[in-house]
Amino acid sequence: MADETVDWRAAYRYLEHELESVLARVADRMEHLERGAGRSGEVRVRAVTLHQRESGELESVVVADGEDLTYSFVVYRDGVRVREQGTGASNTLVWPPAKRGAYRVEGSATSGTGRTSAEGTSATLTVTEVPQ
Repeated sequence: MADETVDWRAAYRYLEHELESVLARVADRMEHLERGAGRSGEVRVRAVTLHQRESGELESVVVADGEDLTYSFVVYRDGVRVREQGTGASNTLVWPPAKRGAYRVEGSATSGTGRTSAEGTSATLTVTEVPQ
């Protein structure tokens, strides 16, 4: 029977090398995609988040790609528009909910040239307690 011992250290070094190579390729590809989005002037909204802080306030964030972006928000409670934040430099909106209900936010990002924009919608968040 042949000696089937494994050089685990060599195997681990090989695995580390392969993993580093994969991660480097992924990083290069992501960088390439980011540069391409910026050059084309396109705006992409990756996500619109909505959560309730410990203070009871609601916080929504628009996560977007593009250059020189401005953001706007529209807040709905139980399907009815209850708040609107016009275009501004901040990608975050924080506010105290006035009533209990099911909230969702539509957020948009617009390029500095104003020629391209994109929008997204958050998941629905049910507020059961209103801050005093």
